[in-house]
Amino acid sequence: SPRQLAGESHESVAIGEAVANGTVNNETLGFFIVRTFLFLTSIGIKPEHCRFRQHLPTEMAHYACDCWDAEVNTCYGWLE
Repeated sequence: SPRQLAGESHESVAIGEAVANGTVNNETLGFFIVRTFLFLTSIGIKPEHCRFRQHLPTEMAHYACDCWDAEVNTCYGWLE
């Protein structure tokens, strides 16, 4: 995203809004982002310590139209 490329901090957006405005490419991907979040919180990770980072165009696989990493804030910083 332009914010990420500019080195700006992350922003919180509801998944429905992210799908609707095209930040997340499609509803299926949005579904799995939510499932991943639910899994992480079910194993004890605090919601405020979870975030999802969209791959930059230079990180994207040639066959992917969109890709996101789940990141967890640890004592070592944000880890994928």
